[in-house]
Amino acid sequence: MTAQDNSASFEKLDKNSLVQQVADTLISAIVNGRLSPGEKLSESVIAKQMGISRAPVREAARLLESKGLLTYEPNRGFFIRAITAKELDDVFELRILIETTAIARFVAQGAAPYIPLLEQQLEQMESDAHHTDTQAHIQGDLEFHRIILSHCGNARFLSTFEQLAQEIELSVMLIGQLYADPLFLAQSHVPLLQAIKVGDADLAKATMQRHLQEAREHVVSQFT
Repeated sequence: MTAQDNSASFEKLDKNSLVQQVADTLISAIVNGRLSPGEKLSESVIAKQMGISRAPVREAARLLESKGLLTYEPNRGFFIRAITAKELDDVFELRILIETTAIARFVAQGAAPYIPLLEQQLEQMESDAHHTDTQAHIQGDLEFHRIILSHCGNARFLSTFEQLAQEIELSVMLIGQLYADPLFLAQSHVPLLQAIKVGDADLAKATMQRHLQEAREHVVSQFT
């Protein structure tokens, strides 16, 4: 697929928050496969299709380069990043370091007020498993973790997670699914919720370690 294909066309945008709107549109196109790994990003074509100048497209591309979704080659331009098994393994390694610490902080500081949010998200994931697509499944998975990170008392953890989450989402979309059974993906979060309810920070940390290590091994193995 090339950037000139009709399947990769883009709608015109309003002028408010233009760069972020362009970035969000490109992220969506990347994770749902409308723009493929290794493909060159045609700034002129995208700008024309969106009805804007090339400047905000270029700024959006720079933003996505900083997030690890695009790469830049001098005199050639921006390209959709092709993630390797080693890079993905590194992403999971960092994610494990952040999220095991985050969940321990989350529990130690008193997670009780947020348990209903986690229960609601788990119920949504189980419901979505029966009738939505892969992108919705992985977004639901990430949202469960996002709740923990949002209330662990360290905003830096959340901001780092958001960058990693985009790479995880892109990787899962490339392989087609995280697990063959979306319901298994949802229910793999039950031990996390149970550990949080117990209120034992060490148990929660160990449970998160196992949860993410299993996902790491499963996903990375499909890239090798």
